[in-house]
Amino acid sequence: MALIKEKPKKFIILGQDGAIPYIIEQGIKAGYLKNFKRIKEKGVFTPVLPHPSSVTPGNWAAIATGAPCGKIGISDFTVHIPGEPLNQERNAFDRNMCQAEFIWDTLSKRGMKVATISYPGSRPRGLERHVAIGGEGMPSEGPGYCALTKAQCFITPNIELADPYQWREHQVIQLKPAKSWKNIPEEIKIKREFNFSLLNQDYLCLVYRDNGEDAIIISKERNFKNFLARVKEKQWSSWIKIKLADTTGAFRIRPIKIECAEPSLQLYVSPVNRCSNFSDPAEYGDELTRILGVYQEPLNISALLTGWIDPEGLLEEFREQAMWQARAAVKLTKDMGFTGVLSKWHAFDKFYHFFFQKIDPAAPNFDKEQFDYYESIHKEILRIADEMVGYVLEEKEEQTVLVVCSDHGLMPSARHASVANLLVKHGFTALKEDEKGNLKIDWTKTKAVLYPFVQIWINLKGRDPEGIVEPGAEYERIREEIIKLLRNWKDPKTGEYVMSTVFKTEDGAFYGLGGERDGDIRFFTSPGYSVYRDRFPTKDGVLVKDVVGPYLGDHGSSEPTARFGRGSETAMLGLYGPGIKPGFSPKLYPRLIDIMPTICYLCGFPMPANSEGGILREAMID
Repeated sequence: MALIKEKPKKFIILGQDGAIPYIIEQGIKAGYLKNFKRIKEKGVFTPVLPHPSSVTPGNWAAIATGAPCGKIGISDFTVHIPGEPLNQERNAFDRNMCQAEFIWDTLSKRGMKVATISYPGSRPRGLERHVAIGGEGMPSEGPGYCALTKAQCFITPNIELADPYQWREHQVIQLKPAKSWKNIPEEIKIKREFNFSLLNQDYLCLVYRDNGEDAIIISKERNFKNFLARVKEKQWSSWIKIKLADTTGAFRIRPIKIECAEPSLQLYVSPVNRCSNFSDPAEYGDELTRILGVYQEPLNISALLTGWIDPEGLLEEFREQAMWQARAAVKLTKDMGFTGVLSKWHAFDKFYHFFFQKIDPAAPNFDKEQFDYYESIHKEILRIADEMVGYVLEEKEEQTVLVVCSDHGLMPSARHASVANLLVKHGFTALKEDEKGNLKIDWTKTKAVLYPFVQIWINLKGRDPEGIVEPGAEYERIREEIIKLLRNWKDPKTGEYVMSTVFKTEDGAFYGLGGERDGDIRFFTSPGYSVYRDRFPTKDGVLVKDVVGPYLGDHGSSEPTARFGRGSETAMLGLYGPGIKPGFSPKLYPRLIDIMPTICYLCGFPMPANSEGGILREAMID
């Protein structure tokens, strides 16, 4: 049996939020994921079990702490603290919400530096040797630690966008004849202009035709020679710098359509991204920007849904973020003295949430005529992930362990179940209308409530500020009644049971549940049923209905092993490096909380203080 020549000393975690192991396995077999194949043949590749609920903040924390969600205190997409009003929630991505020790704190105490890149739970930064790059890992498309603005889209009135949900966030402009511009070449006869503002700074855009081709320049002044960027249709401009009080930002433009003569224009403007002061401490992000270029954190998948951007443009944004993270991870561990890096790339999750129904015949809205178009986008995201992995495999130091993992998978949503409406119908949640006719919970008559998404809380005297249910016998009776109600709940359209499992929270110890923040009752929906779209009671009172957008793929409410169509709740794990047994495939799926103890054992690190995960000894060379 082979022996380890030298123990690994460092680690890199490439987090792939929402990646589905079975889809990646198919890509390996089809031959277009050669670097995942390398991990599978030379290391370990396996499905891995998330902890309920299988959502982003709790499970990335589980990976980084080795502790289950019940101990971490984050088992839903937001956090409710017992004793606070039952309709009050906190940001689950905030480091201070996690009750377990992160690996970066464990190692920082012992003089080692660890960096996080867009990783949940990393902000605000704690100990000195932890470096937080990017934001707290929330999948927002708005301003944050990196982005100073949202993306924008400008169109002329003759452009029709898809915008299927009528968000109407684009801006309609008029292209007017250009006036008072200097140094325009004489051969340019057709020229038009408009202006827009970013962060209180004005920009002029000149649209013109030259030698039969349409182009656009962006400038701060009416001088053709002094443009900031010049670009043609479906090309990215160079990054345009914008000076601000505390940082320098950068944005770029991409014309999706230019027709100067008509005139017609659709212009996508990226978020303004910080070029400095987006890490803590700031100097690390500044240095990485100098070496790697601009880091754009938001992945603007909604821009594809609304028709703001073309697929090629979006995929270029996805790829640039992925490769920035991969290159930064190698740079930090190889040249900047870091023991570990944990990054999180959110592309899979975003694509599956919006477009799973386009690529999965199990989805009720599947249209085979659209399959090839969306599957080509899907495959390109898979290839980008594979390229990301390949870069790290080739460039990392030999004694660095590479972990590639997701926090959960996703499944297409077939039906939506409103637990909140069910509780209202059977008298457990009471409603009243405010002066504007909006529904509000009447806490004086409410015995139980769904909050935040997959937890049912009893309105308990002595714990909840407006509690009406007596502890003891009444509390237990109401729990039993609700559990029976949920277990017997059938979808009138399909005849299927909506729930696969319902239990008292303390009976969920097997799943890592049972903490004081986990609610009083927990449930798992049957695969294909989602509960995430209406967490508050609705006036129509409908209990089960067809899923309507924009989120047509989901995760978090079904059992960790659930599968439906091409999707699964199950996450993905790849291990590669010294000490890892080549080609090993475990018979039983490991858990996400096993990842960090395994890394620590391989590298000789102390375990995080609250770690409960196991060591994957079978996957190791003796």
